[in-house]
Amino acid sequence: MVLAVEEQARLMEVMGDVYHNLGLYPQAESLIRNALAIRTRLLGKDNQATLKSMDSLGLTLELESHYTEAEKVDRQTLALRERSGCAEDRSTVETMTNLGVVLNGEGRYQDAEQVNRKAVEIAQRKFGPKDKVTVDATGDLAIDLAYEGKFPEAEVQFREVLQMDRDSYGTDDLRTFGAEGNLGAVLLQEENYSGSEKIFRDLLERMRRVLGPDHPRTLLIMGNLALVLKAERHYAESERVFREVYELKQKKLGPEHRSTLVTAGNLAEVLRKQDKNAEAEALIRPALAIERRTLGNDHSDTVNSMEVLGLALVGERQYGEAEKLLREAYETSLRVMGRDHVGTAEAGYDLGTAYAAEGKKAEAIAALTSAVDHGLQPTADLEILTDPTLKSLKGDPGFESLMADARQHAGSAHN
Repeated sequence: MVLAVEEQARLMEVMGDVYHNLGLYPQAESLIRNALAIRTRLLGKDNQATLKSMDSLGLTLELESHYTEAEKVDRQTLALRERSGCAEDRSTVETMTNLGVVLNGEGRYQDAEQVNRKAVEIAQRKFGPKDKVTVDATGDLAIDLAYEGKFPEAEVQFREVLQMDRDSYGTDDLRTFGAEGNLGAVLLQEENYSGSEKIFRDLLERMRRVLGPDHPRTLLIMGNLALVLKAERHYAESERVFREVYELKQKKLGPEHRSTLVTAGNLAEVLRKQDKNAEAEALIRPALAIERRTLGNDHSDTVNSMEVLGLALVGERQYGEAEKLLREAYETSLRVMGRDHVGTAEAGYDLGTAYAAEGKKAEAIAALTSAVDHGLQPTADLEILTDPTLKSLKGDPGFESLMADARQHAGSAHN
């Protein structure tokens, strides 16, 4: 009888994995929870089969954006594995990387980096540089580095992971898809738009064929392609792609899933770039409210939405609320990500444009100066030279000095 019930639990977990691979995460979660309950009752919480079910549950919760519960499950699993004398086993390192992914999802990038560096160190020493668990941990670490703005280091690691996955699994495997998407994303951050667009267009065609057009992974790549189009100022095409992604994510993942909310913010930003500020506000305001509630005020997604809403309000000349939001975004970025992160520089720049639109010249120049001091990227430097919002500052000695610095930065960036 016990064997029959355990077989039932095994089949539940197999079916849960099938639903998971199809992107049907709530159905997967239900089956995995049932399998975990059976195994805990029959085998005990320290049993390897029980721990495997705990790993599956933590991974599924992470994919559903239920980060708090996912972190709790992963930490419990890791503690049980380490307590059983298996601190450097393959399964323990895999649980460690699962925890790192959750911490990244929570916006705790330095904590995630620390966990994944430990996982990489153990995996390289125990299993070698080409082992699957080592490659996974290296890829997760590269993602953390990218979120921290350490793009060149992240690119090197992403290229290594992609080559190893291609060699081991071929071009149309899920692992290769993920590695290729990560490389495209970091190239976008490094402003290599042509390289990034080429990767995403090729990848999207293959993923639609292998996974289907509405699989969450396919939708992720569609969204990344739309981001490249936005960066290239192809706003109409970017808006069209984002609208399709947003509609599909709402149906597939739900309106409060983190990925759906990120797309809402990106679509609102494209609308704002086309002076559709009222439509952008209507889209991003409820998304920001959900992010404050589910992710917290310090999460990078929340900060990004603050900036999008603030700039849309500037476009609508609602300066009081806009200034409040953009100041909050800048102060949060400064506190959470630090002075040298590109996100902090961009938040300072956005705050400066709001002050300029309001006619607060001194405050605008101070905010823009802080943005340059934080290490403003060349694209933003060029925006200082061309942004029509800043016309009111021209002729001011402080702003002219800032313009000269921006020209110098932009010139050195293109030499």
